[in-house]
Amino acid sequence: MLVERIASETGAALLVLTPGAILSKWAGESEKHLRAVFTAAARVGRPCIVFMDEVDSLGSARSSGDDPMSRRLLNELLIHMSAMQQQQQGRQQQQQQQAQLAGQSASARQAQAAPPGGGGGAVNAVYIFAATNRIQDCDPALLRRFDRRIAVPLPDVAAREAFLRGVLSQPELAGHMLAAEHVGQLAELTTGYSGSDLSQLCREAAMRPLRELLERQVADLAAQQPWAGISGEAAAVGDEDARGCVRVLAMEDFTEAMQAVRTAAADGGRGA
Repeated sequence: MLVERIASETGAALLVLTPGAILSKWAGESEKHLRAVFTAAARVGRPCIVFMDEVDSLGSARSSGDDPMSRRLLNELLIHMSAMQQQQQGRQQQQQQQAQLAGQSASARQAQAAPPGGGGGAVNAVYIFAATNRIQDCDPALLRRFDRRIAVPLPDVAAREAFLRGVLSQPELAGHMLAAEHVGQLAELTTGYSGSDLSQLCREAAMRPLRELLERQVADLAAQQPWAGISGEAAAVGDEDARGCVRVLAMEDFTEAMQAVRTAAADGGRGA
């Protein structure tokens, strides 16, 4: 969401690069996909942001027992990132030289007003962002390619409460909002949860009333027609019936869901 906001505010194009879109079981295909992304970014016609999600999957630390395909993919990524850095430095040097030669002329003023990456090459400026929950697994050479590393802390209790209120106030959950004191209590109980963890927690809690409804209806069908058995077709519940019968969410749904939803912190991940 942060990268989307940056792209929106700056008017830059946004290319999201995920492991699922890049990794392939065929030799050479992963490098080909990665090369295509950076080629497209350079030709998009305006400043472009390349966002690599779960970058640890693309650039994990090298070791003696590495898969050769993983090494080739990391090398390809490092080559493209180095090329982008060199191009950016070249544009900055060219812009400085033009400003010095032109002095206070109109061309110098135009260069100063140009967006980052300026001059005639501004349309080809490419900025690389990445995110990971496991920065310790990233290759050191990859980390050195980034000018800034920012640790994003987990949300505090006030942020968690605001997030939960936002999720539970969605129109499709009308009538299922927890009492204010319960939302605050839930925020206190979810220390160490990230935004993704809280979303998963809410989904898991919302499924409990649905499961109970299905279990009741299956039991009723089995009692009425024991000879028919329990089939998927007989147990199907229509959306209209479900809306009328599903009970409202309760605090117990969330406390039970917490047993099933593990936090990123509990799994040893760290955001960056």
